[in-house]
Amino acid sequence: TEELDLRANEIGDQSALLVISIKGWKKLKKIDLAENKIGEEGGAGLGKNTIRKNLEKLIINEKILGDKGALMIALNAVWMNLKHLDLSNNNIGSEDGMAFGKNICWKKLKKLILYDN
Repeated sequence: TEELDLRANEIGDQSALLVISIKGWKKLKKIDLAENKIGEEGGAGLGKNTIRKNLEKLIINEKILGDKGALMIALNAVWMNLKHLDLSNNNIGSEDGMAFGKNICWKKLKKLILYDN
């Protein structure tokens, strides 16, 4: 499968980490985890993920990701094919939001959505 849509499924930190770390889905390009319950711990774990090298689109907009989770995602150096990242409505402060602009690995990134943070 290339796309995984788990929008609005009450997914929390541990479930999000499990989903993104399944090794069998090597061709996965899009993950939609919007409107779930992924907090700072889940966001930090997602950011540390080294398996999703083909990831092109990640959506996590839900109001609770927070600064720590967002910062770890911004520091990810593995998602070199990332083209679209939506982290809107996540209580991300301006300092951690600026970290996304400093990621030099995401050369293919065309769309970064951080509104309402």
